[in-house]
Amino acid sequence: MMKALRVVTVLALLGLLAGALVHFLRRSEPPAAPIRHSGLWGEAGERWDAAGRLPDFSFAGYGMGQRPIPHPPVAANVRDFGAKGDGVSDDSRAFLEAIAAVKRGAVAIPQGRYLLTQVLRIDRPGLVLRGEGPGRTTLYFPKSLREILGPAPASHGDNGYWSWGGGFIWLTGEDRGTRIADVVEPAKRGDHRLVLSTTDGLAAGQLVRLVQYATDGSLWEHLHTRPVEPGPDLVKWAHERLVDFVTPILAVEQTAIIIERPLRVDVRPEWKPTVFSHEPTVTEVGIEELSIEFAPVPYAGHLVEPGNNGIFLEHIHQFWICDVEILDADSGIVSDGPSCFGTISGVRLANDRRAGEITGHHGISLEGPNDVLVTGFRIETRFTHDLTVDALSNGNVFSKGRGVDLCFDHHTGAPYENLFTDLDVGPGTRLWVNGGPAAGWGPHSAARETFWNIRATDQPMPIPAYPQLTIIAMSGVNRSEYSDHWIEAIDPSFLQPQDLHLAQLRRRLSRVPQ
Repeated sequence: MMKALRVVTVLALLGLLAGALVHFLRRSEPPAAPIRHSGLWGEAGERWDAAGRLPDFSFAGYGMGQRPIPHPPVAANVRDFGAKGDGVSDDSRAFLEAIAAVKRGAVAIPQGRYLLTQVLRIDRPGLVLRGEGPGRTTLYFPKSLREILGPAPASHGDNGYWSWGGGFIWLTGEDRGTRIADVVEPAKRGDHRLVLSTTDGLAAGQLVRLVQYATDGSLWEHLHTRPVEPGPDLVKWAHERLVDFVTPILAVEQTAIIIERPLRVDVRPEWKPTVFSHEPTVTEVGIEELSIEFAPVPYAGHLVEPGNNGIFLEHIHQFWICDVEILDADSGIVSDGPSCFGTISGVRLANDRRAGEITGHHGISLEGPNDVLVTGFRIETRFTHDLTVDALSNGNVFSKGRGVDLCFDHHTGAPYENLFTDLDVGPGTRLWVNGGPAAGWGPHSAARETFWNIRATDQPMPIPAYPQLTIIAMSGVNRSEYSDHWIEAIDPSFLQPQDLHLAQLRRRLSRVPQ
């Protein structure tokens, strides 16, 4: 009896000790992270206002985020056209013939090192260049665009087009859309309804372009939310267009259309708002799973680059560049013109064989595109301009990337409503270094550039005077001296959601159609 009692007592004491140990360990655990939400978004978008200062970025990317990037079947193999991939033989002719032979589908580029001395142009829809992975399939270009194509067109300025334009993989198209109707009543930013002169021929699901023009400074000032000088170069160009906005139609009424996207800017009769059909000539094109490499020559310097440029985009729609490595380039990926709905994913830019603090001109540059998603990138060197938004670029997203010391280049010409989110910028000592013409194209940025969850190891530079600038959770940024800025001094590690673009996309795709 006494033995049993002792056993029970020992067990009870062990239970008390175990409980005390658990209590001690729980007290020793660090407190749970204090999750923080933005006052402009909330936990799941309940505070978001389409007409507010936080734009809708959810349509960025291939398929407007609603479709996965496709994997079309192989239609040709460069080896079947004589490509050797030995790094010595010139395989240019084989590549050009393989590309010319494909109406739709992928051009397979097996493992190898392919020496090329010609530009590879993609100027029709449905064509994909597909390697077997970065480091396994390498396209090696030993000469520059200047050496291959001659001097740059004089119309592009004294410094030469090859300094910032053109590429050895050159995707080019145009939009042949035609005028459908005029917008006959004003509408506000954030609205979804456009009253038209006619709705004949329009249908739900159709993509249309809303274009607005200006010959005076009023639309220019609207984009900046303040009086500004447009600059002489932009004044010459403004009669063509200042707004070019592509959207699906949700519904057609007798005299109006309901568009799926909230308007990015106001619509006013004096800006000649016009609806066009959206008819791009080059769609569903891609570059994937390969390396692009240039000769290990010293960097020539800013604005005298001979054109060791990787990928160049002009007026293309629904495209992708995925899992591509670009080495020793003057410029990695550059766009020019209003391309839209593209995804640039998993790109690595490095200049391992070039010495110097700056080893290239542009890393990834978006001039004119709308709604392009650049995600999962690595920039392992310093370009003069690492990430660039240029003239009238809007709705673009840079997410989940990192660099050795990134700069967010705003290159003048009214880039507006672009998002930088969930980024590791390194020290942050170059964060706000901008380029662009010294005069002629106006201020570096227009309104509502948005920076969300930006991590830096050092104190970033003082923030610029961009109109209606929004910063949510940026390391070292606690306040602004400008009254129209919105700053939320949140530790990036505590911010939820971490990626604003993904949060907006999930919210849009989860909504039940009305």
